Formats: sequence, C-alpha cells, structure tokens
Amino acid sequence: MVKGTDICNLPDWVAVPTNGSTIRIINLLVAGSNVPFGIFAFLSNLAIIVTFLKTPSLQRPSNILLCSLATSDCLVGLVAQPLFFTWWMHIQRAQDYSCFYLQTLTLAALIARMFPTGLSLANLTVISLDRCYALCRPFAYRAKVTKRGAIKVAVFTTLAWITTIVLINILPRIPTLILLTKSVVIFTILPTANYIIMFMAVRHQNRKVQDMVSSQQLRGILRREKKVTMNMFIVSAVLAVCVIPKLAVILLSKSSLGSHYNSFSLWSTTLFLLNSSINPILYTWRDPRLRAAVRSVINI
Repeated sequence: MVKGTDICNLPDWVAVPTNGSTIRIINLLVAGSNVPFGIFAFLSNLAIIVTFLKTPSLQRPSNILLCSLATSDCLVGLVAQPLFFTWWMHIQRAQDYSCFYLQTLTLAALIARMFPTGLSLANLTVISLDRCYALCRPFAYRAKVTKRGAIKVAVFTTLAWITTIVLINILPRIPTLILLTKSVVIFTILPTANYIIMFMAVRHQNRKVQDMVSSQQLRGILRREKKVTMNMFIVSAVLAVCVIPKLAVILLSKSSLGSHYNSFSLWSTTLFLLNSSINPILYTWRDPRLRAAVRSVINI
C-alpha cells in the first residue's frame, strides 16, 4: 500500500494497493457491491418516497419522518455510492490525474458520504424522540403532533446537519473533532436512552391498561404505536450493525489494525453505505399497508 500522504498530500487514510492483481480484485469487489446496490438504494427509496406522496392514508407524522429518512437513503444511492466508487477507481491511477483533481474528488466523495449518512443518523435520532413521545404520552401525541409539524422537524433536521457539515469543513481541527464527537454522542446515546425509556413506558402502559375498565381506545392506540416503534427499532438496530465496523476502524486506525487499516476502512465504508439498500426492504417487510401501497404505485 502507498500512503495517501505520498499522493498529492491526500489524507493519511487514503492508500493505494501496489500489486496489480490485488488492485483488480479489490476494484471488482468494490464495483460489485457499490454499483448495483447504489442503483437499488436509489430506486427503492424513491419508490418509498413516491408511495408516501401519492397515498394520503400513509401521510401520518411518523411516516413523514420515515419519508425524510428514505430521502437521505435515496441520496446515498444517487450521490454517495457513485462518488465513492468513482473516487476509488481514480485513486488506483493517481499518477494519471492532477493533484488538484484528486484533492477535489476526495473532498467531494467524503462530503457526499458524510451528508446523507449523517442525515440518516440524525433522522433516526429524531424518529426515536417521536416514538418516545408517542408511547409515553399517546393521547397528547395524537392531539399535538401534526403533519405540518413533522415536515418542519424534517426540514430543520436537514438544515441543522447541513450547517454541521459546513462547520466541519471550515473550522480548525480541534473544534471539528469536538463537533464530530458531540454528533456521534447525540446519534448514539440519545436514541439508546429513548428506547430504554420506551421499554419502561410500554411496561407502565400495559399495567395502566389492565387497571382500567374502559380501555379499548388506549389499547388500540398503544397497539399501533408499539408496532411502529418496533419497526423503527429494527431499522435502528440494523443501522447500528452497519455503522459499528466503521466506528471500530476509526477508533483502531492508529493502533492494532496497522497496515490492514486501509482494507478494513474500504469495506467498513461499503457496509455503511449498503444500509441504505437494506432499509426499504425492512420498511415493506414490516408494514403490510406500505408494501401494498408500493405494489400499487409501481403496478406489481
């Protein structure tokens, strides 16, 4: 491997295999995973978005937030994965391109990954807050949370993450690390705490229902909210499985991984991006109404 710092002063996590056969094998595997799954991520998430837009009965606040998540996943397939693959292929022939071009492409590929994937994490954090409120105060949730409010929250989340990306790229190194650390803490600890609170709320609501004589309405509300919450918990758990290897590579980059860091980084990034192809499958698998609506929209 040739270090990125030896190629036009690229970041030290950039490395190029020096063995020709190794390059061909890696390129084939990267292409085989990112190209078709990128296309699938774009088309499947686009189908989810169109379905929500064309089906009024599905336009509930929780589904509007889910649509925002599908939008960020759609951007992964449309922008992040193609740029990641393009960047990797160009790095293999770094000697054929100018330093300015390689540096610009590297920055573009990095931002293209950070924006939609980070936005997905932000959306899941907001969804965990939404689910926590829905389970802890089901009647207040139905009375106060509206479609317009959910749209405002989705727009604010997007603008907040765009601001974060801009600050990360213009601030000095130390403030940038602090901002990234805070983002990781918010995207991991807050959803975890929310799901713990939700578990306790479900137990409390079950006891409350048992103690009430007339509780049919509460039972029906809780049954639906529990199902939606379980669906989003599965989506969050799958995302965690895809994210943990990438976080592990980042944390271990200067220690035990050594010369294997670059290979692990390549594949952990690919796994992280593949999550956007998995989510639409989870949505339709867990929600029969959404599955039927998608089939109707695409005429299957």
